Amino acid sequence: MNKILNIAKINVLVLVCVGILVLTGHALAMEYATLDGGVNQEESKPIVKWSQLPDMAYGVNIKSVEQEPFVADDWRCVDPRAVTDVHFWGSYIGWDPGDPSSEPTPGVNAFVIRIFSDIPAGADPERRYSHPGELLYEAHIGNFVEEYVKTIVHSDGTKEHKFSYSLDLPEPFRQEEGTIYWISISAKMPQESKFPWGWETSNVHWNDNACRYWYNNQYWQEITPRLLPDWYSEIYKTVDMAFELSVSQPLPIAVKWQQRPDMKHGINIVSVPNPDPPHLVSVADDWLCFTGSPVTDLHFWGSYPELRANESGPVDPPNGVEAFRIRIYSDMPATPDSTSRPRVLLYEAWVPSSHFTETYVASIPHPGGTYEHKFRYDLELPRIFWQRRGRVYWLSIAAKQRENFQYRWGWENSMDRWNDFAVKGWYKDVYDWAWDVLESPPFEIDFDELTPGASYPVGSTFYSYGIPIRVLPFATSEGVWTTDGEAIIDNPWQGASGNVVNTNSVNIGFGFPYPLTGVTFRFDDAEGNLNISINGDFRNFDGYDDISGDFVGGVGVVAVGSGNVGKASLLGTIKSFALVGQKLFVGRVTFSRFLNMSFELTSCR
Repeated sequence: MNKILNIAKINVLVLVCVGILVLTGHALAMEYATLDGGVNQEESKPIVKWSQLPDMAYGVNIKSVEQEPFVADDWRCVDPRAVTDVHFWGSYIGWDPGDPSSEPTPGVNAFVIRIFSDIPAGADPERRYSHPGELLYEAHIGNFVEEYVKTIVHSDGTKEHKFSYSLDLPEPFRQEEGTIYWISISAKMPQESKFPWGWETSNVHWNDNACRYWYNNQYWQEITPRLLPDWYSEIYKTVDMAFELSVSQPLPIAVKWQQRPDMKHGINIVSVPNPDPPHLVSVADDWLCFTGSPVTDLHFWGSYPELRANESGPVDPPNGVEAFRIRIYSDMPATPDSTSRPRVLLYEAWVPSSHFTETYVASIPHPGGTYEHKFRYDLELPRIFWQRRGRVYWLSIAAKQRENFQYRWGWENSMDRWNDFAVKGWYKDVYDWAWDVLESPPFEIDFDELTPGASYPVGSTFYSYGIPIRVLPFATSEGVWTTDGEAIIDNPWQGASGNVVNTNSVNIGFGFPYPLTGVTFRFDDAEGNLNISINGDFRNFDGYDDISGDFVGGVGVVAVGSGNVGKASLLGTIKSFALVGQKLFVGRVTFSRFLNMSFELTSCR
């Protein structure tokens, strides 16, 4: 049976730094150094630390000039090194020469590079979408390289002659790792020019849509597909711009890829070599090859569910795995209807316990007072795996348990995110396989560690099971925002467990550190109107029956119950949400999330 779960593809690029071991994310040509300090000979080339390549099939240029409008797109700093080079793609709107590769272009006098802070979705009450905030950097650069790349013909018969641009920043832009920024690129055109310059779109989506700034109105406008030609909106649901950010310093590492274990909210997922019983399957996650050097060593993290779960640790390694099965697959890219998945088996090796080490790392608490004891595994591949630069591969790690050892081994999930989520399933051959996107088991927040009677005013934050819950202003049915309410911890409903939160004219925003696949919560709407905000989409309504069956922020809302008491389910990918009522009781919040796995690939060559 061939099946694959249909979800929206989310491209998020991850670069991590742990001590001296660093991984660059989504680079076209990653440079690296050997452990003894020798630097790769490719170091003369700039090192790409963020890349959103142009769409050479359906891309469109969006006018971006001084003074208006100029366009901006967001990225996350995933590497503490300063940005020194910017590369991007564009074209001249309406310009159609006989031979764009040889004829003079209309020309740009200079490009203005601006970098802004980020205002996240939902943080600005006047605009629900994220957009640039404070101006942090500005440079007017007249020294740049313009090179013709390709001409594409759109479905309406118009042509775009695409050019690539490269320039050095006069001063490096120093950034803070983990922070989201916005970059704008605009052209200062010759006064007599009839063909304005446009920034090209990318088919790589990350986070939110691009924006453009209207100088006279002092306004950031979200660029959605409906603002672009009809044929674009038939293909894409998002708008992102084509650019690359580079650094000049090579990385002193031998690590080819790294996804760190989640040492705060991590869980393990059982991964076994054989689908017997059928609910026990193997797990796989993808990575991108940066250089042609082979994979020689593998490092990963795992644990044993329920092993000494009532002890806080440390614990000695139990050596419960007889052997690991290591598989590497080629990639089946995502389509509009499905996420990517493993395609063809390229490599398989069995590594016995005599050829790997199991080292205790840490013990982390889980809801309910139990602990999970994490271990690191280090091994050399019996045969090195040769890969090709620029290709995506899938790694699968499955454990064969020791006979009579009662605790199954699980692969740890990662705090880092790249490309698509991990998958679970099995593979016999190219005709006999089944892969589904990997979801976590459901978690529950019942507020039982909070003290009944405790109150939290607007602006404060309280925590339940490590999740920050912010107390936010409330909007009345007339649209007036109030800040004099409070969240009160109350006793549970009759027959229920845990406590409930009485949202007395406040919103409570849940600060999950990762996207969720679905949320359910129980409610008792005592009186008044209600608010809900999902992925920055805010609604004001009278009762959950009013929005049951609707989509809010691209997420389906389903409410069941009797009268004002019931259970609400939010179905879809949830990046942020908050809910409230003038007198709403909320309890037993459950959620799941998609996962990525923790592993590290290294090379001794």
